[in-house]
Amino acid sequence: MNEGKFEMNVNDIVELTYNKMQDNVSKRIYADRLLYNMTNDSYYMKKIIFSVDDYVHLKDLLKKHAHQKIILFGAGWWSALPRWNLPEFYDVEPFCFVDNFVEPGSKYLNLPVISFAELCDKYKDEYIIITVCGARMEIYNQLISNGFEKENILLLSDITDEPAFRQYFDCPYFEHDEDEVFVDAGVFDGMTAKRFADWSNGKYEHIYGFEPNLSLYENSKEKYNTLSNATLLAKGVWNKDTILGFEDNRAGSKIIEGVTAGVNTVPVTSLDIALEGQRVTFIKMDVEGSELKGLQGSENIIRAWKPKLAISVYHKRTDLWEIPEIILKYNPEYKFCMRHYYFNQSETLLYAF
Repeated sequence: MNEGKFEMNVNDIVELTYNKMQDNVSKRIYADRLLYNMTNDSYYMKKIIFSVDDYVHLKDLLKKHAHQKIILFGAGWWSALPRWNLPEFYDVEPFCFVDNFVEPGSKYLNLPVISFAELCDKYKDEYIIITVCGARMEIYNQLISNGFEKENILLLSDITDEPAFRQYFDCPYFEHDEDEVFVDAGVFDGMTAKRFADWSNGKYEHIYGFEPNLSLYENSKEKYNTLSNATLLAKGVWNKDTILGFEDNRAGSKIIEGVTAGVNTVPVTSLDIALEGQRVTFIKMDVEGSELKGLQGSENIIRAWKPKLAISVYHKRTDLWEIPEIILKYNPEYKFCMRHYYFNQSETLLYAF
């Protein structure tokens, strides 16, 4: 296979990608993810989710408490994940929400919202899942101080955070040098850069972060300021320098190709342009569906330096063949590994090395 003859149909690139997976775990995840993407049958996604020890543990916990009502504490942004994922992937239907700041008697995500007083009065023996992250210990202490038993309380983030923190640096075939140049495309909260610094034992040449969401960019500045040789840019990654529409949805914020009236806009750039051809050893890219464009804008870097790649491949159905295809087009020597890091269909990573 060479650059001039890289023309393959989907079946061929799927077969090639599968055969370039370096272990059986990767091959199973890739095959099941393909079947899930093509059929939308949760059976295949469950096979992937329950290959992760943390989510087997979550499944066992929910089975242990199957005789109790499941009550979600926290009617906020993150609560949509357990609200919809527990029925789809764990066969568990939550009973209601409770929230200290949401009007009792209302509905949230098609579930009733009850007061904390009603929770204490009627549902003290049920199973409470704390869905929030930031205030989870305050809520936990609130429950404990009002007589709820520890075994009937689950801090969901205690289970979901551990595998999520492993992603991007979990490839068993990655090794680090003392002069790594790391690109974090899709900074979000800045923690990936800190985890990279830990992964590299603090021995690296430079970190470059790209984040088009201004509120996330501002929040990440403090973390970047604690790191040596770290540059944070308020731009998205794309295949060229331009201005594009932007949908601001916190962790799900994404670039919209084409600009229309009334749409927020953000500057985007290509890594080839922004980094001016300099050496890069590691690219992490989780940019809510813009990964293919971002890789197109990294062509020169990938051809010249063959950096380690950690690329999200769950935003679009076609990611599973379009992203490997473009990586191999730029450098056919790459080998692949695949892992999964969340209790739903999100956070499937393709590693290339």
